[in-house]
Amino acid sequence: MPGPPVSGLGQFGAAAPGPQVAWQNYQKGAQYAPPTQIQVPRAYEGRRPRWGDSFRPQELEQIDWKGRHITPATKNFLTEMHPSTMARTPEECEKIRMEHSIHVINNSDDDEVPKPIVNLEEVAFPDHIYRVLQDKGFSKPTSIQVQAWPVALSGHDLVGIAETGSGKTLAYVPPMLVHVTAQPELRPHEGPVAIIMVPNRELCEQVQQEIEAFTTAEKDLKDVHVQAVHGGGGYAEQAAAFLGVCDIVVATPNRLIHLLNDKRLNLLRTTFLVLDEADELLSMGFEQQIRLVLSQIRPDRQVCLFSATWPDEVDRLAKEVCSYRPIHLNVGSIKLAACKTIEQTFRLVGNEPGKIEPHRLGLSKLENLDVSLKDLADEFRRGAKALVFCNKVETVHEVVTFLQDRNHRCEAFSSLVPQAERHERLRTFRSENCPFQFLVSTKVLGRGHDFPRLGFVINYDMPTTMVEYVHRIGRTGRAGEEGRSLTLLEPTDLWMAKKLVDCLNETSQDIPRWLQDASTNKKRKEYERLYYAKKNGTLQALQDSEATGARAQSDWKGRGRGTRHIFLQELGGTGAAREVQP
Repeated sequence: MPGPPVSGLGQFGAAAPGPQVAWQNYQKGAQYAPPTQIQVPRAYEGRRPRWGDSFRPQELEQIDWKGRHITPATKNFLTEMHPSTMARTPEECEKIRMEHSIHVINNSDDDEVPKPIVNLEEVAFPDHIYRVLQDKGFSKPTSIQVQAWPVALSGHDLVGIAETGSGKTLAYVPPMLVHVTAQPELRPHEGPVAIIMVPNRELCEQVQQEIEAFTTAEKDLKDVHVQAVHGGGGYAEQAAAFLGVCDIVVATPNRLIHLLNDKRLNLLRTTFLVLDEADELLSMGFEQQIRLVLSQIRPDRQVCLFSATWPDEVDRLAKEVCSYRPIHLNVGSIKLAACKTIEQTFRLVGNEPGKIEPHRLGLSKLENLDVSLKDLADEFRRGAKALVFCNKVETVHEVVTFLQDRNHRCEAFSSLVPQAERHERLRTFRSENCPFQFLVSTKVLGRGHDFPRLGFVINYDMPTTMVEYVHRIGRTGRAGEEGRSLTLLEPTDLWMAKKLVDCLNETSQDIPRWLQDASTNKKRKEYERLYYAKKNGTLQALQDSEATGARAQSDWKGRGRGTRHIFLQELGGTGAAREVQP
């Protein structure tokens, strides 16, 4: 609860100290400073750009936090440690990190990295959070949580890089709840305390559900209000949530900016910020929107940034936004790699003996999919489910129609399906008694979404980037469970053979001989021509041209064909240099 007000008059009945005194109080961490309602400057409302669009925001008015009255925040909750944790030597801590493939980069020279934990009993969570984790079936933390929980609870800014399906969401949700409930009580129009930014609507709703699994299960958290705000949802309904108290907001960047523009909320009390799926946020063009939101949040915030990959743009953003005693965690290799618990299988579509199984020769892509599902019929009869990915909306519905005609129980998930129906299909697919076994989707479900007991991921279309491929198949094999993926490849997809081979090597998996052969530089250039011809709509013309050239080459009997003696014989050549050998 707030402490006694300082002397004088102010907006809430007490005098506000002068700007210089207020800034000194903030720097010293004064126990109480009467909050004021600061007008959020009208911000640029960014649009979600299309691929390749340039994005040039207007000049933004920045909040000058010097002299502003702010409520102090508590961020360090690791003041006491479990005796087992406290007794660990530096050598033992390093051994635990090595066992979990955790590489720690401490960017703050004066701070010691918090000691890792090895079980739930050691982590400094209150009983109500501990009970929910137990109810969710947690027996021990995942590799990212082993070190991320102590770091986040100690108040450090955190950068967490770990493979998809490694438990990154629960790496920040429990520490965030500890942070939120420890802050002075919010007044209406003051919140939120925590902001989580995610790249899309579906992930936004999933993170909200993950948080509500805690807040609805425990009476000690029942007063923590969580609100998801995203495009596609009712704006008026989402804005109305901020008329009262809202502790945590899970948001897509553009809708959050829209609400700031309309002054439906402000971020004056926000002290905990999460950038989830940071690589996807940046790849979708949200960098300027992220910077805009950061400009509205007080400087003593705690920032947690999580990503499955580590491209240069994520590195630059992390160095800029994670500035308070930052600790960077890499779990496993920073190379792009699929989870090692996923068995990856590839099937080539076409008519090439030796590369394609005899019973698949000459089958269309749809027929190959049907054969693959029949091969797995026993597992699907035992209740297994599969997520099928396509690159285009039109293909999604083509695949669904084809499978339904062959008595496969499946549903479509694309922009052509009404939003309420999409929401219901997601909820149903996650349930234990799902009436359909296959959910056919575009890439929108390929990142961040968690589907319990999902046995298979099928790429009907090969994605155009390895990042997307790794995230797609990462919907299965999560949290240490085993999973399987199947990818149907056309000859035009083999331009990515080298990258697929590298991915398989990184996860210590068998590589088909035909895929290995296609990964050479010479073959890659050949398949790249096919890929770009297909992309530009000139594949048929290229194939016709190459067929014509092959026929002309077969009629040539001169140099380069190994038939020089026939050529000379036909010309009746004479002389020693043209002597025909028998």
